[in-house]
Amino acid sequence: MKRVIVKAPMSSANLGPGFDVLAVALDAFYDALELRVVGEGVRRVSVRVSGAYSSSIPQGSGNVVLGPILRALEASGEKLEVEAILDKGVPPGRGLGSSGASSAAAAFAINELLGGVFDDDELVYIAGEGERIASGEPHYDNVSASLLGGFVIVSPGDRVRVHRILGGDGFRFLLAIPEIETPEKKTGVARSVIPRQISLRDHVISSSNLAKLVYGIATNNPAVAGEGMVDHIVENARVSAGLIPLYREIGKKALELGAYGVCVSGAGPSILILANEDLHDKIGKEIQVIYSSRGIKAKIISTRPAEGAKNIA
Repeated sequence: MKRVIVKAPMSSANLGPGFDVLAVALDAFYDALELRVVGEGVRRVSVRVSGAYSSSIPQGSGNVVLGPILRALEASGEKLEVEAILDKGVPPGRGLGSSGASSAAAAFAINELLGGVFDDDELVYIAGEGERIASGEPHYDNVSASLLGGFVIVSPGDRVRVHRILGGDGFRFLLAIPEIETPEKKTGVARSVIPRQISLRDHVISSSNLAKLVYGIATNNPAVAGEGMVDHIVENARVSAGLIPLYREIGKKALELGAYGVCVSGAGPSILILANEDLHDKIGKEIQVIYSSRGIKAKIISTRPAEGAKNIA
């Protein structure tokens, strides 16, 4: 029986001004996926889910791993019956690329079983089918980071292209993850509040920040990258809609304490903070005080850029 086990990291998308085009894989949480070929002659996938965050994840139809596996089988022309066992280690609904990690693991794993027939860009496209199940349309930033690791830039369009930014390995982040209820289909809700038109001035400012962010990553300069982690378009809309509680208060305090930059992680409600590791304890304690003052429990986790999906068995 052919069998593979793959793990894929969580990711944080956007990093401020890089909406839908920029993301980083982080080592705070991982999904693991075991695929077994149990038959031939028919395309069929069964899914079982376990793990710390399995309770809200569909066991069969509706699970995101189905999309990449079936798309890969169709594209390759193979007819296989596959059993998928997902160990769900990335918290869902927190802006941590949870569905992206599962989708990336599925794309990588089925490609391993098929003998590595797809290249990186093709795998990203295939993994996007999992995001289509999760949110109604494919998004490629999270799956790209979880597949390839580190920092990535996605070129959207008819043919998806992904580029790794070769830098930022020494960057250290804090994740602030509030334990709050989030809307059903949170990503869709978060996208619905984004303005459809912006001013020329906002466009210029956002372009400048994105350029600084990418330059800072590429040159391993966290101070410059942190200056670029500022967004006045997407984040403002989501914060104003009440989707990111205490974001402004936490961001202000983190910067006062020496952080380089602060942004919303993905669609939130988690917050990503770029700061030297020796400041993490101090910043983390102050963030906990802010959340606690409003009766919100939160996890504060130190994390760093992670390698992408890989075969572990």
